[in-house]
Amino acid sequence: MLDAALVLGALLLTLITPFALMAILPLIFGIPHVLGDLRHLIVRRGLLSRPGLLLLAGLPITGAYLGIGPLLTAPVMAGAVLGGRADWLRKLLLLLCIGLIGYGIYRLGTLGSLIFLQAHNLVALLLWSLWQSASHKRKVILITLITLASLVIFSGLADGLLGQSFASTVQGKVFGDIASWFFQDNLRFSERLAAFFCFAQMMHYLVWLKWFPQDDQDSDEPRHFMAFSRDLGAPLVQFSLMATLGLAIWGSVDTWEARALYLKLAAFHGYIEYAALALLATEGWQNITPKFNSKK
Repeated sequence: MLDAALVLGALLLTLITPFALMAILPLIFGIPHVLGDLRHLIVRRGLLSRPGLLLLAGLPITGAYLGIGPLLTAPVMAGAVLGGRADWLRKLLLLLCIGLIGYGIYRLGTLGSLIFLQAHNLVALLLWSLWQSASHKRKVILITLITLASLVIFSGLADGLLGQSFASTVQGKVFGDIASWFFQDNLRFSERLAAFFCFAQMMHYLVWLKWFPQDDQDSDEPRHFMAFSRDLGAPLVQFSLMATLGLAIWGSVDTWEARALYLKLAAFHGYIEYAALALLATEGWQNITPKFNSKK
């Protein structure tokens, strides 16, 4: 099973060369996976026909470019709830929960930001696992494999291999420094958290570039590039491909600066996923048939 092999391959790469997953993969798959966000969470959900919802959930996202950071999570989720279709009692209960989340992020400070980064990878997995598709057995198998792989990372069974990957190269030393951001009082646990971030990031890309596309379209629809072009428009997809190529070329010269630019450009995309989770909690998956399938 190819998907299972991809999960195990991601675990192996995490243990051998975590720096490559953290620094290089975003330059190759970062922009395409953002397109996957837009395609499956907005366009194919028919949300372009709901400008009020897009405004309420989308306006706070602009704060990501003003340096506000993870504190935006609560306003974005609250906007999705307010724009969702549900009775006000349900909305009030959800808004209360979101308020507690926002307060927790505020109180935790830097730790709250790190939790935001870790959790946004897992939110994508949660959205996919809750998506109403016919692949329930496949989902159970993959989620089980991902859980087991995560336990391998956190259990300490791979600490020796992780330690070698941190110390053996210049990139490994850089990654070791980054690991210290996560939990300064316990470097070993911090390394595990950093390694888990790399693994979860790979799962995040698989969700938006392979697993969600497989589940979120009919068997007679075009696949991959053709499907993206049809859903999002050829000009946007072509521009994104050129931008990805440009990032990859720049990354071959200065990997870290190229990655930093990508992160600035894609600062909004994590909030889209949190907003989608809030909308799902509000009204469930609204399987609105996109206009190109109106004949069905």
